Amino acid sequence: MWGGLQERGRFVAVLSSSCQVAPVLSMTGAGLFCSSNCECQGIQYVFGVVTMAMAFGFFIVYSDIPSENRFVKLVYPALIADEQKNGNKEEPFSWQSRKTVFLSPSTWGLLITAFGDALGYQMFLQYGPTYMKTSLHFNVTQARLLLTLPFLFSIGVGFLGGTLLDKIASVDMNTKTTWLISGSQATMTICFGLLIALPEKLPLLSHVVLTLAFISSGLHRVGLLCACPSLSKKFAYVLSLVVSMIIGVATLVLRAMVSILAPRHVKHEWETLFYVIVAVLLGCNAGFCLLTKLESERRRTRARRCSEGSDVTVTSRF
Repeated sequence: MWGGLQERGRFVAVLSSSCQVAPVLSMTGAGLFCSSNCECQGIQYVFGVVTMAMAFGFFIVYSDIPSENRFVKLVYPALIADEQKNGNKEEPFSWQSRKTVFLSPSTWGLLITAFGDALGYQMFLQYGPTYMKTSLHFNVTQARLLLTLPFLFSIGVGFLGGTLLDKIASVDMNTKTTWLISGSQATMTICFGLLIALPEKLPLLSHVVLTLAFISSGLHRVGLLCACPSLSKKFAYVLSLVVSMIIGVATLVLRAMVSILAPRHVKHEWETLFYVIVAVLLGCNAGFCLLTKLESERRRTRARRCSEGSDVTVTSRF
């Protein structure tokens, strides 16, 4: 809502950048505090205080009333009020209405691709430094510095992707979102395949591929957050909650896979793990393409008009 009718992509890109900003701050802060007299507990106290301050600031700044929000253009409150007047009014809580969201194959396709993206992203987030040290043979300082760069590139490219979603007017928003989700996950799959094929004597090229995988994950997240409201409408928060749970499940699955397939963290074990991840990503992307159908605005408007026409016909008969 607060991203505006023409700025949804950029708004979602800014929101999703927290997934990249947080690891950068955590790694940088941990390096500074753990090597100082404050030790590692210092970063925990700092982050705890900052989190409470930001939560307090949220309750002060955030407003759910369009007419009272100073960041919303004057035309938007009228459009939102008109939509609520035409049937999008607040309804009593009902599990049945929320359950219908998960009866759609499109929803399951979106959740499947969310699992694939979470598995690939968490692989580099959780085990990126270990992989760069044991397989690419970077030292700890180099690995920490080089692993920060992909997050920064992912923020910039994610914002660029969100801007393109808003600016390209010749293609419907839902069609652009579908292409972004499928294309970014295909790119991540290719990156894992390249990491398998590249030899150890090309560590910098492997790091470039690693950066591309991070960037594709950031673009995928932008598309995912844009697709949630298109599928679940006013119950988008329910779908977003399930996506967050899937990220946690993917992290647990990844830890089990690493402990089984790469317990010693050597190169041939990483390659075996990457083969499995490539297979999972291919299956997730295929599931998304087969199951998820984001209906275009033009088709939705035509269906609404047909429905209204049929209602008028029935009424005239009686």
